Amino acid sequence: MKTPLLFTAALLALVACGKDEETAVPTETDTDTDTDTDTDTDTEPVVEVPQLVGYAYISDPSADDPYAATANYAFNATGGGVTIARTGTGFYDVDFDGLVFSNPVAIATAYGASGGSLCHWSESDADTIMVRCTNEAGSNTDTRFVLAVFDTGTPSTATVMGFAYANDSASASYTPQESRSNNATGDGTLTGTRSGVGTYQMQFHGQSLIDIGNVQVTAYNRVDGSCWVQSYSGEGVNVRCFDSDGDPADMGYLVSAFGQKEGSTAGVVATAIAEDDAASSYTPVETFNAGGGAVTASRTAAGTYSIQFEGSSFNTGAHVQVNSYGLGRHCNVAAWAGDTVNITCANASGTLTDSPYAIVVLQEG
Repeated sequence: MKTPLLFTAALLALVACGKDEETAVPTETDTDTDTDTDTDTDTEPVVEVPQLVGYAYISDPSADDPYAATANYAFNATGGGVTIARTGTGFYDVDFDGLVFSNPVAIATAYGASGGSLCHWSESDADTIMVRCTNEAGSNTDTRFVLAVFDTGTPSTATVMGFAYANDSASASYTPQESRSNNATGDGTLTGTRSGVGTYQMQFHGQSLIDIGNVQVTAYNRVDGSCWVQSYSGEGVNVRCFDSDGDPADMGYLVSAFGQKEGSTAGVVATAIAEDDAASSYTPVETFNAGGGAVTASRTAAGTYSIQFEGSSFNTGAHVQVNSYGLGRHCNVAAWAGDTVNITCANASGTLTDSPYAIVVLQEG
């Protein structure tokens, strides 16, 4: 086991994800080769804003032998393959052939309808992202999950397809809060629905069957609950939410969709690993802030945090994802306004508990 890159990697991890087993075949092959006709011999330019450089659906968590990720639900900015290897109970290596990570930011999320499982990025090395999955008690458990990876310095055609703040947990059908939602690669509209306790769908209208290749979800302002993606197909993302006992529960959630379709106006504008879970105020080691200012993480009480990205403004068109880093806690977005995001982290019983965390902010461009 390699030493966790708690102080040297730029991560990000999220909540549960999933994907329907579809038979659709991608309509085009992503080669991501440089077709420019200039005569420069320099390597590709460094990308200032982190881009989505890879994602994968880990469909067979107990497989003894390495296997290739399902093509419809995998992306590698180099055009290379994506291979999954189980290295122990609940431990996985996801290899993006040809990618050389510089400052990776990874979202790992448990997949499926049953509550309790947590997956998080634990470390990285060269072209490989390592993920650990546990049950609610913190024991290593084989679990399906979805992984999305951001990085700088690696140009990518992958993009943020859309995101939404599902702010009405009780209505049968509603339009999510417009100032915190985006569907630029579809027809611009979104609809949230509820079909039962803790059972939801977010519709990204105008997306086709294979536009969305990866989805991330997290509960919003709920320390004793978690949300997972149950499945997604076409324009619909199905979400399940559970309380700390594993029972279905109504709650708000955040959802982000990723793919390879032109036209997105959403991008990654801020990331951080807040690695010191006990300090009252400090500058995290690994950060990105498109606003250009300092990044300051603060703690006001057990499991209660805020992080400021000076110079940024998240009041309009912004979307935040957060997850525990390295400890498998339940970390949720409590609120955000201006340049600051508030976060709470709890243990499996819902008690506020200190935890390192990883955060990403997406925003319309």
